[in-house]
Amino acid sequence: MKGVYKIVCTEAPTEADADDAVFAVYAPDGSRLKDATQDVEYDGGHLVFTIPGVGGGGTDSIVDDEYTIEVDEGSKEVVEIDKDGVDGSQIPFGILADDVDASSDDEPGVVYLTGEFNEGSVVVPSGDDIENYRDALRKIGIYLKPAVAE
Repeated sequence: MKGVYKIVCTEAPTEADADDAVFAVYAPDGSRLKDATQDVEYDGGHLVFTIPGVGGGGTDSIVDDEYTIEVDEGSKEVVEIDKDGVDGSQIPFGILADDVDASSDDEPGVVYLTGEFNEGSVVVPSGDDIENYRDALRKIGIYLKPAVAE
């Protein structure tokens, strides 16, 4: 969702230098999402972030500390999934309906955003395994099923 997400500390760490502060996460429309915990990757499906712990360069949090994350509309372009990516390419968006070769220029394509798919027919990058994405796909409404033999 486009807009500014607000992250507010609701529970301070249990002791000095502990990395267990809890944060409420609010969507741009004001609705509350699942809570985030300091030094643990937050994955809300469309919003992924980590509030660094003291050992990772962060600071001790106190109640009412507040952070914001602005999410713009984006380019509406997608890239090939990369399980090792740190730029959003590690998060599945959908499943292409057909092969698209965008190696030399941007190309349009049709994307399924939800549904059930034959796990044996879903193509992932060479050397990768569909199991690396099963849980993330489920979070966005894409379910992988084994083929049913008749």
